Amino acid sequence: MMAVVAPLCAQSSAEVNAGIQYNFSSPGAHSLARAGAFIADASDATAAYTNPAGLVNVAAREFSFEVRASGFLNSYSDRGHAFGPPSNVGNDTISGIQTARSSNRVVNISFASMVLPIDRYFGDRRVTIAAYRHELANFAASQSTNGAFFDFDGQKGYRLYPAISSLRLRIAGEGVSFGLRATDRISLGLGVRQYQSSLKSVTRRFLTKGPTGDPDYSAPHSVQTQRGDSHTLGMNAGVLFDVNERLSLGATLRRGFSFPIDVDYADYDGLVATPRPTQRGRFNVPSFYGLGASIRPTDDWSVAIDVNRITYSDTTRHFVYLFQEEPRYFVPDGTEIRLGSELTMTRDRFKWLPFPIYLAAGAWRDPDHSIRPADPDDSQAILFRKTAADVHLTGGVGLLIGARAQFHAAFDRSSRQTVLSLSAMARF
Repeated sequence: MMAVVAPLCAQSSAEVNAGIQYNFSSPGAHSLARAGAFIADASDATAAYTNPAGLVNVAAREFSFEVRASGFLNSYSDRGHAFGPPSNVGNDTISGIQTARSSNRVVNISFASMVLPIDRYFGDRRVTIAAYRHELANFAASQSTNGAFFDFDGQKGYRLYPAISSLRLRIAGEGVSFGLRATDRISLGLGVRQYQSSLKSVTRRFLTKGPTGDPDYSAPHSVQTQRGDSHTLGMNAGVLFDVNERLSLGATLRRGFSFPIDVDYADYDGLVATPRPTQRGRFNVPSFYGLGASIRPTDDWSVAIDVNRITYSDTTRHFVYLFQEEPRYFVPDGTEIRLGSELTMTRDRFKWLPFPIYLAAGAWRDPDHSIRPADPDDSQAILFRKTAADVHLTGGVGLLIGARAQFHAAFDRSSRQTVLSLSAMARF
């Protein structure tokens, strides 16, 4: 006899949440083209977020904004038979778990900043202030599963409920940053920001037409929702050390934060829903620690590398556990490695150019930060599966129009995400 079991769900363990993507890259197409390796080379308005110590390199009042179009390719476990061979009855004919994919796209103004140098109040010590708006996350996901089969304790007859899920996450807010040139070579920066966080997800589960039959979308089994809206304060800090004219080193910290999530679950008897009491969890945004170096072999060529540590393990703190035998989940912390280079084509060397042009390219490694159960033999391991690290390739071009304006276009391409970016900067 085929028994159908529900996937166990919690604050971030509904399977539609497993692939949430953040925007930890430095903002701006100028940075994106170089794989986001900008900690030690922050020299424009985006330094307000990337490394506020770099604000001292902005010589005049400056306004900058960026528009991004992001496409997400979400893979999820759709059907198949885990932990044993299939029965070859009905839909139970596939050995192993078969994945499916869904694509979602968002377009947004991801960053805007105004920078104001205020040197005259501080003598020889250069001080710069910036106000900015930044989107840390703008993510959408959806999926529809057939309901995978699996063996348990050597016995067949188990199946996950087919499900249709959707999720929308947005974390955006405003901040103020300060940069101070403490000495001729050392600059310091500090910032505070307030984020408006919003998470909404719905997971609907359905019965099947017989133990091995097709999903019956007219027969609901249960529905789970997650909702959270909150304002949260955060901070960032940075330091920049100009070793000499050819080498700069930088470090930055962006503290994580959390916001409350209401988790609701309702069982169906026929078409009548019986809700359970609302439970409160927390959605945790990881902290970010970055080190960077920028080398300038010539006046027209720079190479930068950033190494970032992200505390993804924070994600599974304060989970809501709805079932008595639910497994524990974890996410490993991850290390990003970003390498980028930029070449400036000037009119001194290329007489035919109407204005200087920046050409940039890079690559970076996004570590696996998928949610997974601590027990790899638990049925939840069907839905929450370890994935591989994702390698991103980036590139872009920039135009310098006199000393007053810059325009940049960039792309970031990987197997799971594509980002197109346009940004502009004006000095006045």
